[in-house]
Amino acid sequence: MPSDALEKWRGARAARLDNLVAAHRAVAGDGAGRRWLTVEVNHALIVRLASEFQGFCRELHDEAIDSFLASTFEAGSPAAPIVRRLLTSGRKLDSGNAGWANVNNDFARLGMSIKAELTSRYPKRSGPWTEKLERLNTARNAIAHDNSTQLAECHAEQPLTMVTFRACVRAWTRWHLASTVR
Repeated sequence: MPSDALEKWRGARAARLDNLVAAHRAVAGDGAGRRWLTVEVNHALIVRLASEFQGFCRELHDEAIDSFLASTFEAGSPAAPIVRRLLTSGRKLDSGNAGWANVNNDFARLGMSIKAELTSRYPKRSGPWTEKLERLNTARNAIAHDNSTQLAECHAEQPLTMVTFRACVRAWTRWHLASTVR
């Protein structure tokens, strides 16, 4: 059974990303080629994708906590809400980006290593996924914090274009499926 987080990724989160893609198309048209008006829309796409991925990770973490609590405590146990608060208190996904360090930190509270699991199950794909995620968060931070030097470095390393956005969406969709379906 797919997780609620995965269903939301395929539904509401995908719809919000699709809306930005439609805005991009309205500004740039359907043809290929560089158009200077798309730069800001591309930046919005990158920031939104980072946001949606972080939300997905947080929801997946909540589902993992629910599963842990259901397997550990009887329904209605007064200890379950206390343990939930302990598992979410100071959660990195509530205050920082969804980079590998933060994702792994939060899931480690449940005895899980998302990165180790993906590396074990998908040795060839996990490296590129990790790299894309770190690049995405670096670009997100450069845009959100108006850091022109860091943004120039991001553009030089990997252009922040619709092509990059779509590659990240494909990678995240595979990551989501790999992390939620067994």
